[in-house]
Amino acid sequence: MVKPTIAGLMLIWLSAVVAFGQQGQPQGQEDPGGATPPGEQAPPDGGAPPPDEGLPGLDDPDSVPMDPGHDQDLVPQQPSEEGGIDRSVIPTPEDFPDGRDDPELLEQWRAVMRFGTDAELEELFRFLAEERDDRVAESAADLLTDESVDDSVRQLAVEYFDAIESAAAEDAAVELLQADADLAPQAIVQLVRYLGSVVSDPSEDAMDQLKELARHPDEHVRARSIAALGDAEVSGAVDLLLEAIDAESTEVRLSAVQSLGSLGDERAVEPLVEVAANTLEVSVVRHEAVKSLGAIGDQRAAEALQPLVDDEDAALRANAAAALAKLEGEDVSELLAATLRDRDPAVREVALSAIADAEIHELVDAVAYRARRDTEEHVRTAALEVLGSMGSAAAWETVEERFEDDGAAPLERLTAAQVLIDERLEASIDLMEDVVADLVENDPLEILEPLAGLLAEAESDALTGVYRLLLEQDDEAILQTHAVRGVARNGMKELRPEVERVSNATEAEFLMREAEDALSSME
Repeated sequence: MVKPTIAGLMLIWLSAVVAFGQQGQPQGQEDPGGATPPGEQAPPDGGAPPPDEGLPGLDDPDSVPMDPGHDQDLVPQQPSEEGGIDRSVIPTPEDFPDGRDDPELLEQWRAVMRFGTDAELEELFRFLAEERDDRVAESAADLLTDESVDDSVRQLAVEYFDAIESAAAEDAAVELLQADADLAPQAIVQLVRYLGSVVSDPSEDAMDQLKELARHPDEHVRARSIAALGDAEVSGAVDLLLEAIDAESTEVRLSAVQSLGSLGDERAVEPLVEVAANTLEVSVVRHEAVKSLGAIGDQRAAEALQPLVDDEDAALRANAAAALAKLEGEDVSELLAATLRDRDPAVREVALSAIADAEIHELVDAVAYRARRDTEEHVRTAALEVLGSMGSAAAWETVEERFEDDGAAPLERLTAAQVLIDERLEASIDLMEDVVADLVENDPLEILEPLAGLLAEAESDALTGVYRLLLEQDDEAILQTHAVRGVARNGMKELRPEVERVSNATEAEFLMREAEDALSSME
C-alpha cells in the first residue's frame, strides 16, 4: 500500500506561511522555491508502515534494550548540524580555481588521508559523507587498516562508505575484523553493519567473518552480525540463526527471527511457530516471528497463526492477519473483513494494507465503509489509497465522493486527489476543474495550495483548464507558480500568453523566474 504523504504537504504549506510572515513579504508573495513545494512528496516521517515493518505504538518500546533491526544503525551517529564541519582545517572545493573538478583538490584530500591528524581526518570524512563524493574511496579504504588511526576515524570512514553506498572498503573491513586489533564493540558493529547493508554481494571471507562474529561475547555485536547475515541473505547461516533464537539476549533473539524471515528458508517455519505461540516470550520478538512466517509463506504456519488473530495483543493480531494474507492458498477474505472491524485503529490499518497486498477486491464495500466512516483520519486516508489500488467503479465512486466533499478533512480530500491524479486523472478532469473552481471561491488556501502543488507535478494534457484557472489568481503568487510549473512540465504552448501575462504583471521575483524558465522551455 502506498504510504500517505499528504500530511507532509500540509506541514510544508504551514511552514511556508510562517516563513512568509517572518520575511515580511506581502500576503500571497511567498517564495516556494527554497522549500519543498506543496506538490512534492515529502519524506515519510512517522506515517503508518506496511505490515512487514512493524507497528509503532503497538510494540512495547521498553521490551528490548535496542532494536537491532535491519534498517537501524546501533552506533550513535555524528550530529549533522548545519555548519558543524570545520572547513578551515581541510581542503574544500571553494579553495580551488576549478572548484570540485580541480584535480589538485583530490590530491589534497589524499594528502590529508596520508599525513593528517585524527581531527583533520574526522572533519574530512564528515565533509565527504555530506557531499557524497566517492572519488577518493580507494585511499579511504587503505586508511581503515592503518594501525595508527583512531577508532573514531575508522568509524567515520565506514560511515562515509555507507553514505556513498560503495563496496570499495569490503576487503579492508574484513581484514580489520580478522586481525587481532583491539577494536571497540561499537567499531565492530559499524563494520558489520556496513558489510551486511552496503555490500550487496559479500565475499566468502566476509560471510565467514559475519558468522564468526555472530558468536562474539558482546551481545550488540552478536545481534548486529546476525542482522547482517539476514541483510546479506547468507543462506548458509540458517543453522546458526536457529541456534540464536534460543539465546538469552532479547536483542539477539530479535535479530535471529528477523533474519530467518529475510532468508526465507522453510526449515525455520516450525521454530518460528514455537516463538510466535510462546506467551512467555517478549512481545516484540513474537511480533517479528509472525512477520517472518508471513515472509516465508509456508502453509504449515496457517494453523498456528489463526488463533493469534484473536490475541489480546493488538500488534500480534494485526501481524497475524497480515501474515495469513501472504500464505498461498489461504482464503483470508472473511478474516481480513473481521480484522477491519478491530477495536484498535492500527490493526484496521494493517488489515487494509493486507487487503491491498493480497488484491482482495471483493472487500471493496468494507474498505469503502472505512474510507467514509472510520473514526480515525489515518485509517480513512489509508482506505482511500486501497480503493485506488482496487480500481473498480464502486471504489472510484467513494474516492471521488471524498474528494468533492467539503465537509471531509483536508488530509482526506488531498489523499483522494492524489489517488485520482495518480490513477484516474483523465476520467476525473471535469470533477477536478469543478473542485478547483469551488476552492478558488471558498477555500482559505488550506486545501487549494497543496492541491495546486499536486497538480503541478501531474503529467496530462487535460489539465489546461485547471492551470488556466490557477494562473488567473493574481493575488496568490504561489498558486500561479504551481500553475506555471505544471504548464512547463506538460509543454502547454497554448497557455503561453497567460504565462507571459503573469510574468509581466507579477512583483514576486520567484514567480517571475519560474515564468521566464517556463517560457524558455516552450520556445
